[in-house]
Amino acid sequence: MGHPKGPLGRGLEAGPDDRPLREQLVEHAQVMAQYFREFLRGLGPLQAAGIDPARANACPKASDSQPVQAYQAFVGWLTRTRAQGRIAACTVETVASIILGSLHGFATTAPVCG
Repeated sequence: MGHPKGPLGRGLEAGPDDRPLREQLVEHAQVMAQYFREFLRGLGPLQAAGIDPARANACPKASDSQPVQAYQAFVGWLTRTRAQGRIAACTVETVASIILGSLHGFATTAPVCG
């Protein structure tokens, strides 16, 4: 069985630890980017087989989905980072959305744009 929050949430419940913040962000970003690349590679075959990806990934409640849980874990990680004074005052939900959106966008365009 996989991680309850899926690969995106792995390692985000705890921390940040004492290592440099950049090192930790890069580590988390690499895991997230890999997830998005693999996820997007799987969409084509589903669609080619006539399977609606939204139905295939449906959860009884939106809050049960692994991406939502992982987003919440990332927001928690950023909140703890801010509370430690390691990042400036910000709206962590926005920062989390920007980072995740950027990684998703890169995974979407990289196969086409190189």
